[in-house]
Amino acid sequence: MFKIFKAKTVLFALVSSLLFSACNTKNIEEKNIMEKVVLENNKFQALELNNITVKNGEKVAFISFESDSKMYGNLGCNNFFGSYKVNKNELTLGQVGSTMMMCQNMDTERNFLDVLQNTKTYKLENNILELYNQNGENIARFRKE
Repeated sequence: MFKIFKAKTVLFALVSSLLFSACNTKNIEEKNIMEKVVLENNKFQALELNNITVKNGEKVAFISFESDSKMYGNLGCNNFFGSYKVNKNELTLGQVGSTMMMCQNMDTERNFLDVLQNTKTYKLENNILELYNQNGENIARFRKE
C-alpha cells in the first residue's frame, strides 16, 4: 500500500512540474505577443536620444509602429518611414527613408537616425519604450502617447 502511495506521489509531482513548466513557457510566449501588440498601433514621443534630452520645436519627434510591420514618424524636422521586426525583445529596424528638408537645428534629426540604425533590443514598461544598442546600452527613451 505504501509503495502505491509513494508511486502516486512521485507521479503527481512529475506531472505537476511538467504542467507548470508548460504554463511558464506559454506565459512567456503570451507576454512576447502582448508586448508586440502593445508596440503596434501606438505612437511614442522621443524623450532622449543618445542620452540627450529632446527639445521639440514646432514638430514633435516620434515613432509609430503599425501592425503590418511598418513604422513611421518624425525625426524632429523630417518625416521618416521604414519597416520593423520584433522577436521577443529584439527589435530589428529596416532601412529608413525620409523627406529631406533642411531645418535650423538638425541635432535631433541626426541623433534619431543614429538610434534607428543602432537599435538591437527594446523594453516597454509603464508606457516608456527604451531602445538599446548591440552592447545593451540605452540609446533612446520614448513615452507612449
